Amino acid sequence: MNNYADSVFTNLIVTDNGGVGMSLGDAASARDCVARNNTGDNIVTGFNANLQNCTAVGSVNGSGINLGQDSVLTGCVANFNKLTGIITAPNCNLSRSTAGENFGPGIQAGNLANLEGCTAYKNAGPGLSCGAGSTLLNCAAYLNTGGAFAAISPGANCSLTNCTASNNTAQYGIVANPGSTATGCTASNNTSPMSVSAGFLTAGATLKDCTAYNNTNTNATATNVTGMGIYCNGADSLIQNCTCSTNKGDGISVVSRCVVRGNLTSGSTNGAGVHVTGADNRIEGNQVTNNNIGIQVDATGNLVFGNTARGNTPNYSIVAGNRVATIVTPTTNAVINGNTGGTAFSSDAFSNIVF
Repeated sequence: MNNYADSVFTNLIVTDNGGVGMSLGDAASARDCVARNNTGDNIVTGFNANLQNCTAVGSVNGSGINLGQDSVLTGCVANFNKLTGIITAPNCNLSRSTAGENFGPGIQAGNLANLEGCTAYKNAGPGLSCGAGSTLLNCAAYLNTGGAFAAISPGANCSLTNCTASNNTAQYGIVANPGSTATGCTASNNTSPMSVSAGFLTAGATLKDCTAYNNTNTNATATNVTGMGIYCNGADSLIQNCTCSTNKGDGISVVSRCVVRGNLTSGSTNGAGVHVTGADNRIEGNQVTNNNIGIQVDATGNLVFGNTARGNTPNYSIVAGNRVATIVTPTTNAVINGNTGGTAFSSDAFSNIVF
């Protein structure tokens, strides 16, 4: 079926063709159609197309759905295809669509994409990627394999909200590139054999209210950078109000000119709760508990204040040449029953606390 523009197709089943299954022209629409076991891509569209509740399964040598520029995809499924499940040109809108168990990537969207409620699972390549300037809301990638760079990998200047990457075999669960914001996202139980890996990778971006949980690594040499929670490998990131727990490497690792504020890190078995390897960072108001090291600063020229630490060995490991507020260990209290009691921690309101 080839290249019909300005047309509407409904309730078709297109199977076992020697080339493309359905080839739709510009401004064409397809609803409730099935394209299965075609040799080429199962469904291909031109510009301004609209696909609703379509299924593309088992392309022999191609992708499931290949969407043209400025097109819309709603409630579609692309499974068991030879290449990518769903691939799009720029400026497409995808919602409530799923790509699973494809032999290549799950979903690959172009620049300026808008993805809402999309899922990529059990693909043999990366789970979900999109180009610069894209928006991702309530999207998920899980159980994708193949040792990909990242399970969810948007370009620069993207917005990610409530997205989840879990149980993937990938170097990174979620990437936040320069100019991007990730809010309320979760990276958990991801693993990789690479010498550096993490739940989140970020540089020049903002992470708020995110969770990195139980990210691990299968590399034979376990270090603080194998299976980190959040890894900032560049400058100028804000990491705020995030929770990093039971990751194999560092909970949060930053290089330079970053603000790490109000985070909770615990249970980093081979690393620090917060690890600073460069200069000009502000490490403020974090709680670090039961990590291999609490707060570790390896370089000079950083500001460290208002943090609390307990059960790390040691709680603070900071080289000379930084600005570090007084580290105080308050005495324990007697019984309190009423409106008095307790111990003055310090006259310095910026103190770092051990408890």
